[in-house]
Amino acid sequence: MVRYSMDFVPDISLNTKYVMRRQLNFNDKLLFILFEMDGDSDSYIQPFAMYSASSISSGTKIGFPETAALPIDILTRDDEVYVLTHIQNSDTNFTNIVYKTSDLNNWTEVFRFSDLTFARSFEEINGDFYFGMGAKKVASSSSSGKVIKVENRQIDS
Repeated sequence: MVRYSMDFVPDISLNTKYVMRRQLNFNDKLLFILFEMDGDSDSYIQPFAMYSASSISSGTKIGFPETAALPIDILTRDDEVYVLTHIQNSDTNFTNIVYKTSDLNNWTEVFRFSDLTFARSFEEINGDFYFGMGAKKVASSSSSGKVIKVENRQIDS
């Protein structure tokens, strides 16, 4: 393994394994989410942070208005980036939050919803958002595996 630059992903522990997921390009920058790896099974277990980078030596960790919100999926629409995040309030209560930005610095909350589990992925079609509900490696809930729709009219009200 060759280490090119510690600046590509600042603020990580060298004692933890990570995997880069959900990569996409936006305004000449690479956006991605780092997930912590389970050292025993080499499967990713939880999101760590989101980063943007314009070169191998210029990564920036992205923060959200809710500092406890963990990013888990990213998508772009026109000139905006949408990020799906969640906050774990308890074993059976999660707050899922969607943020958007046009400059990667100023994040606006689009909407939030609570559920028994976190949303692992999302998609937007004609203003409506669809969420694939996830589960952790061991724990599962009755919401895991479901698809939830948030209609555009619910967002604006």
